[in-house]
Amino acid sequence: MSFFIIPAPYMAKHMWVAVRKPSALKKDELAKLVEESYVLVRNKLPKKIQEQLRK
Repeated sequence: MSFFIIPAPYMAKHMWVAVRKPSALKKDELAKLVEESYVLVRNKLPKKIQEQLRK
């Protein structure tokens, strides 16, 4: 069986995944997941860096 979304190599322990075939998801669904991931990572950064990213 071939899976298109798998635990990311070297980052699975941090709950990251790898999308091996982007066409397995609808374009808007993939964009939403990427945006949510960006927000989660950004929110863990120091406030000063968060402000720089918002500019």
